[in-house]
Amino acid sequence: MERRRDVPSHLTAVRRALDEQYTDAVRTCVHGYALHRAALIQREGAPAPEDYAEDLVHDAIAGLWLGTLPWNPAREHLLRRLCQIIYARTSA
Repeated sequence: MERRRDVPSHLTAVRRALDEQYTDAVRTCVHGYALHRAALIQREGAPAPEDYAEDLVHDAIAGLWLGTLPWNPAREHLLRRLCQIIYARTSA
């Protein structure tokens, strides 16, 4: 795989790890966690769209992919990092 010159090497490693670790099992677990967190938000009376859980997951992945959210795949599994991001975004 040829590395693009405009992508920093740490992002190349993150993107490779995303490709490797974002499995069906991880997708299922993180989506379930996002549904749980979205339900808590709605239970508190905060407005949340129907697809809020999906948005939480997609935003977390996009942040990692773009490098706007930090992640060291050598030290932390993707599932844990995604859940941390979702928790942070749904906590008061």
